Amino acid sequence: MQMLSRTLDVERIALWDPNGVNPYGSELADLLTGAGKSVSLWLPAKSKLVSRERARGYRLLADSVSTDGPVQHIIRRLAIPLIFVLIAAIRREAVVLVWIRGSYEAGVFAAARRIRIIKSLVFLDHNPIAGRNSGSNSKSVMAFLRASTTVNVVHGRSLVTDVHSPSAESRTAVIPHLRYGGWVEMLDVRGRRARAQLGSAEENTCRVLFVGALRPDKGWKEMARLIAELDPAHCVVAIAGTGSLPKDVDQLLSRRGFRTELQVSDKSLSDLEIASALVKADVVLAPYPLATASGTVMLAVSAGVPVLGFDSPGISDVLTDSSTVPVGSFEELGHLVETWRLAPFDTHRLAAREYDQIVSRGWLEALRQTEPKAGVVK
Repeated sequence: MQMLSRTLDVERIALWDPNGVNPYGSELADLLTGAGKSVSLWLPAKSKLVSRERARGYRLLADSVSTDGPVQHIIRRLAIPLIFVLIAAIRREAVVLVWIRGSYEAGVFAAARRIRIIKSLVFLDHNPIAGRNSGSNSKSVMAFLRASTTVNVVHGRSLVTDVHSPSAESRTAVIPHLRYGGWVEMLDVRGRRARAQLGSAEENTCRVLFVGALRPDKGWKEMARLIAELDPAHCVVAIAGTGSLPKDVDQLLSRRGFRTELQVSDKSLSDLEIASALVKADVVLAPYPLATASGTVMLAVSAGVPVLGFDSPGISDVLTDSSTVPVGSFEELGHLVETWRLAPFDTHRLAAREYDQIVSRGWLEALRQTEPKAGVVK
């Protein structure tokens, strides 16, 4: 007797995506349906995210308490993961966890895989570093989930050894963060950018955009050092994100007389607000000291907006060497903005089609991961 390997032919896939804001699940559904897979996409009840392709959409997952009401919210949080597992088992679907919201969900899916209710479980482990995406997920439950999967997917090679245990490491696939091509297409961001640039009357002016949450891991603790290097005579500072504008940045912008376009709120910005900011931007700045992948950078890349940033692993994989500076070099990044303003250059490392092919191959290979199967060799 010896162990044989068989390749899984995964044709039916169920995507679990409780995020409701980030369109990653919808984009992944498009990628997989485009590759000929039969996909069901489970989203929050009030989600406006859609799949452009032929994925079946189920808007049943829990929204926020304020949207659902406390009783309905609790029922959805407890019952829907169990219903999802049951339906996936009946349909013999491979399960892909695009996001996880809470230890309860993680425990349900891990247990379902352990007792073989679901045949294949893929966990997309977004940016799993200290202080990021932990939420209400306990470390022990997340370790149990990672140890129970068929495949774990991460966006950076450093995360394979930094986060995953030796037992989970052998089942971990490194796949680049996908582009948000569907989101860009549905909101006509590229077309609107082209029309806006044709009608622009501002010469020698560079509209620099900071987009995303105003958090320390996005560089906001020391952002004043970067803004101090920008030229208020030639730079318009646009900020579109969630959080509070640091006091030193607010005072600096005012004292130096920068023209500003601020969309800063405690609530998540709408797709239209983010798209409008990208449409008007000349360049997006990404001074992220801890990035292992960046949805914000991928939004900009997908929209065709140049990006300048730090050479964090998740950023330098996407941008050219001339588009990045060493992590923490805020002043040097400010100088790079001026260099780009005077002589714009391409900042994206790969063409969209080439990048999409790499991501697609990665996901299809992850879904074809082999499983040990007992058999007899004669």
